[in-house]
Amino acid sequence: MPYYLSMAFKNIFREPRRSFTLGINYFFVSMLLFLVFAITGGMKKNISRNVIGSTAGHITISGETVISGRTYQGIRGYQRVARIIKEHFPDARLVTRYSLSSAVYYRGLSKRLSFTGIDAATDNGLRDQITLAAGKWDEFASQANGVVLPRKVADYFGLKEGDEVLVSARSRFGAFNTATIQVKGIYTTGNYFNRELVISRFDFLRKLDLADSTTASKMYLFFDNPDRAADHRELLLEKLNGSGFIGLKPASNSDALNAVSAASPRYRVQDSTVNQVRLTLATADEVTGIVSQAVAAINGGGLFIAAIMLFIISISIFINMRMTINERIQEIGTLRAMGAEQGDIIRLFIVENVALSLLFTAAGFLAALIVTTLFSTVVTVPSEGALGLFVNRSRFVLQPTAAAAAAITTALALFTMLFSFFPARRGGRIPPVAALNKT
Repeated sequence: MPYYLSMAFKNIFREPRRSFTLGINYFFVSMLLFLVFAITGGMKKNISRNVIGSTAGHITISGETVISGRTYQGIRGYQRVARIIKEHFPDARLVTRYSLSSAVYYRGLSKRLSFTGIDAATDNGLRDQITLAAGKWDEFASQANGVVLPRKVADYFGLKEGDEVLVSARSRFGAFNTATIQVKGIYTTGNYFNRELVISRFDFLRKLDLADSTTASKMYLFFDNPDRAADHRELLLEKLNGSGFIGLKPASNSDALNAVSAASPRYRVQDSTVNQVRLTLATADEVTGIVSQAVAAINGGGLFIAAIMLFIISISIFINMRMTINERIQEIGTLRAMGAEQGDIIRLFIVENVALSLLFTAAGFLAALIVTTLFSTVVTVPSEGALGLFVNRSRFVLQPTAAAAAAITTALALFTMLFSFFPARRGGRIPPVAALNKT
């Protein structure tokens, strides 16, 4: 058998033009699939990291409160929820925030913005993801009505550090409430989900929304081992339901995303008059689950193109092998006369094609690695628009993996074996005498 393997590798380029024509197809298929998986893997990693760093945790707790037949967005009694979490998960990191959508008016211009209220003394999640182009974080933390604006928003209004702006928000009770904010910082960020977020103070937003002192919009829970987030949620649901809350799981990934992204709207009428606090606990995998659907769609497009190219390869394999067998028929007869069995001839031709596929597949991977390295280390792009899903700090996030390379290599090798077998079997069935007499 080693003799046949050696012969197979020597025969790969007996017809260089024919081998190269077939091999270039393997090259482009492997490069295309490897790049697609690197792009979608990087996209998923980038989105998950940015979402968890800005608007979600390993477990995100959101909720709504029913009081006297009216339902309000938010968690009432969040301090009790925090005590339950700390009791059962003392090593976890807990972050509490308040979200509100408000109209901003300045010098004849208006714009509705999303505000996120944080405890500036303890919540450093957003601070670590932004770069202040103007102002200082400590000044924001010491100013009750201070805000840190995205540069895009500041440029729209023509704002600079120290300017005061009027905001008007429709509170949870349906009435409008106004306040003045002071710009204490202007920032840029590479996080797609923070690019238009106005960072404010927790207490300031809660008062603007006319909510009581026990209300929060979201609670983010972070663990050292996020892989066990689903198990931690089960325990937390049990403890919350046993403490007078109504703990729920999101019905779908879309519901999880909506629960995480919803700000405080006006109340809605509830049929039930029973006062209750309903809490929705969503894991990071559920919040970013919609990303998996987008990744699957992109991968599907790449696989469709690859399938077309594989169809061309299958035809090329069949034609090339028929021509090769006709040209090497005396060689086949000689091998059979020397004792080679029908199966040996079949294996010889299959190994030749598989070796060709492996050689050009490896070349395709090498080319793809060069492309991913260039785009992730040299090429810089703006993070505005949809490109922000693929970009972190102006660099493409690409994630080539050995697992993807192994899967592509295995699939192409099996494909080659399958479509090489039938024409190879024809060569193996030629009787030795007929092959030797063939001219």
